[in-house]
Amino acid sequence: MAMEEKLGEFVAARRKYLNITQKEMGESLGYTPQGISKFENENSGFPITSLPELCLVLKLSMPSLFQREGKGEPVIENIDPIDPNLLRNNIKAIRHHQGWSQEKLAKLTGLSKRTITNYETGSSVPSVQFVESFALLAKENPCLLLSQEISLPKAKIKGWQKALIIATSILVAGGGATAIALPLTLQNQESSPRRAQSRTSSTEEPSSSEESTSEEEQIFTTVE
Repeated sequence: MAMEEKLGEFVAARRKYLNITQKEMGESLGYTPQGISKFENENSGFPITSLPELCLVLKLSMPSLFQREGKGEPVIENIDPIDPNLLRNNIKAIRHHQGWSQEKLAKLTGLSKRTITNYETGSSVPSVQFVESFALLAKENPCLLLSQEISLPKAKIKGWQKALIIATSILVAGGGATAIALPLTLQNQESSPRRAQSRTSSTEEPSSSEESTSEEEQIFTTVE
């Protein structure tokens, strides 16, 4: 992606090449001449949802705009509207895949965390400049970010992650076994005193009969 030239500078050069004034461009895009001036001087961002209209005014295809190819013949091309929801989902998916927090992405793009949050929640619309910067960081085609759901490869599980999963499975299995064994253990403990008491009772009963036998022997001995 050839993005060495800033977007505002490229737009200004292309506008002048087509002999379009800032006032005329502003009328076509719904901006004041001052707004177009701020955009060309990189003092403000251009909303990504207005990109199709910008390409039509500059008579460029979207790839040509991103590639900064504006020296050829004018190109008139119908461009589909930008779907903010699709772009938002792609930004979130790629950020998670890259392992970037919102703070990290904010630092990489020179924006605030609040701005990134607003982009991902739909509270505000990303600028064309942000989409270009994000695509460059993620090594993605900006046109694809705007036109289709990005297919990302599944993240590979590292060795320590596999070990952690196995250890967790063992702990869970062990916990389940303990949960099953504990009631059985308690049941055995409760029944053990009963069995012991039963054995004690059966042991003590014969002793009374032994006493009666001993008394009979004494009687017989006395009679004799």
